[in-house]
Amino acid sequence: MIRFSALSTVLTIFFLGALIMTPLQRASAQDPEYFQLKSQAEKEYWDKSYSRARALYLKAEALKLDEPDKQWVRFRLADTLWRSQGGDNPDSDKLEKAHEALEALLAEQPDEEDHDQFWAEVQESLGDYYWNRRSS
Repeated sequence: MIRFSALSTVLTIFFLGALIMTPLQRASAQDPEYFQLKSQAEKEYWDKSYSRARALYLKAEALKLDEPDKQWVRFRLADTLWRSQGGDNPDSDKLEKAHEALEALLAEQPDEEDHDQFWAEVQESLGDYYWNRRSS
């Protein structure tokens, strides 16, 4: 009985350690500069400074990121591209490029039952794209 108790204690400690280390390993695998850039970019985004947010996300795009963060950066680059254009810009090339990038992100998403917050963010951006543009 004592051996089983000691073994179970060791296994419990091992598994708890593994659970704690997984987020730490994920964070250390990425460039630490990303978290600072993302924080600054999101502040600019929520202040409606889309060009500034885009510039920060362009810097983040060059960093070593895991797949969910790469996907987020791609989303924000497309989203801030169309939002930074303003409603009176007669040149629609950038708007079309942003729209295509958002649609491509949606096409990469899993089936309906697996929709998540990211899917909702892309949908919201597309809805705003159609709703806020004067030419829509």
